[in-house]
Amino acid sequence: VALLPHTGWSVTSVLRGDDGEDVPPLDRVDVVQPALFAMGVGLAAAWRSLGLKPSAVVGHSQGEIAAAVVCGALTLEDGAKVVALRSRELVSLAGRGGMAVVELAASEVTALLEQDGDGLSVAVVNTPGSTVVSGDAVAIGAFVERMQSDGVFCRRVEVDYASHSAQVDPILASLSESLADVTGQPVSVPMFSTVTGARVEGPELDGAYWCRNLREPVRLDRALEALQAEGHGVFVEVSAHPVLAMPLTEACAETSGVVVGSLRRDEGALSTLHRTLGALHT
Repeated sequence: VALLPHTGWSVTSVLRGDDGEDVPPLDRVDVVQPALFAMGVGLAAAWRSLGLKPSAVVGHSQGEIAAAVVCGALTLEDGAKVVALRSRELVSLAGRGGMAVVELAASEVTALLEQDGDGLSVAVVNTPGSTVVSGDAVAIGAFVERMQSDGVFCRRVEVDYASHSAQVDPILASLSESLADVTGQPVSVPMFSTVTGARVEGPELDGAYWCRNLREPVRLDRALEALQAEGHGVFVEVSAHPVLAMPLTEACAETSGVVVGSLRRDEGALSTLHRTLGALHT
């Protein structure tokens, strides 16, 4: 309901695969991102109903929008507005860019790009050994081939735009204007920013912050360091599929942390959530 005024379509209808001219395809960026937002907020509520209350939240890239709603920094209405309008702006960039994950330290990747990485930059630092590169689509393809030929694990991320890179610069002014009335509220649950790597109070999560979130590198590594420094060691990935489970597990290797997902691709029933709860309990 919160998304509908900005999208004009029903998330439920999209996820069910309903027919109709007003039901867009899920693989469009301005559809999948709002759908993922709804999934994140909904799963957080489902976990709470099972007795799992977060002691802190952290979000990865657009996942920070859902995290901000879960911790009370954004109202559901403002969170829906941010994800809907931001993903709509990204449509204009579709087809020009790309992203790729590479199992190398950010410093190594930066050095490689300085040598021969025209149009590319570091977009995400997941862990000390996992980095994401973003930029021109052709250059991304060449980078992946180069890494694979050198025996380095590297694969493209299934997107055709380049978040967290200079390619988003042309939409920032328009996005800033659209989100000018978005204001943050004091958090009710601690939130650690993957833009700054530190705790946020809440009021700083205004429209300008969400522009920074789209443009600046995602520093999940710094946020995880801050979380672990405060004693957090049990991580539940609130998403439709645990895409961050591997880097999270790597980050927790030395501290014997616990990492679980929520649902899995093609396994979205409540029974899957219950099995995950059982694994977490064990």
